[in-house]
Amino acid sequence: MNGITQACFGLSYLCALAFEVAAIARPRRSLRVLGLVFGAAGLFAQTSFLAMNPPSPATAVGSLLLLAWVLALFYFFGAMHHKRQAWAIFVLPVVLGLVGLSLLMVNDTNSVSIPNWLHSERLWGAIHGLLLLLAAVGISVSFLASVMYLVQARRLRKKRSPLGGLHLLNLERLEAMSRRAINLAVPLLTAGLLL
Repeated sequence: MNGITQACFGLSYLCALAFEVAAIARPRRSLRVLGLVFGAAGLFAQTSFLAMNPPSPATAVGSLLLLAWVLALFYFFGAMHHKRQAWAIFVLPVVLGLVGLSLLMVNDTNSVSIPNWLHSERLWGAIHGLLLLLAAVGISVSFLASVMYLVQARRLRKKRSPLGGLHLLNLERLEAMSRRAINLAVPLLTAGLLL
């Protein structure tokens, strides 16, 4: 378990995305199941990585990895709950982008067993980082819901059949999801910036 790297779960998410795209192109239950298996493997590997190397939300790499983990949870549980909707092709590219960015950044603090941000003099910095991280999650969820809204609205304007191809939530649910995420993110961002 000690050999888990960011590339391990990044490649798992990439395989999950490939299987999900293939399942949309050629609807097969086996492709969808393989996508979920690779998504679960990536989520397990990332959770193990974060448990063994607790990142600081005050660092760029730590906040990128934590945001990617929360969005991966959002993808996995959304894909399990809404089995017919195409969550993966919207959420997994964002997760892959965040993991890729974290791979490009140098991280000197991951080798510390007890994170520095738990000490009392850095507590406010940790709270600041956590509030900004939660605000980033809300903004990311709102972004994803907005992209899904635009795709669904375009499909409805062009009068494409909802029975074939890409399955998405209805416009009202996507708009509510985006509004709620922004309504939660703005106070968190404001509090994080004030700290």
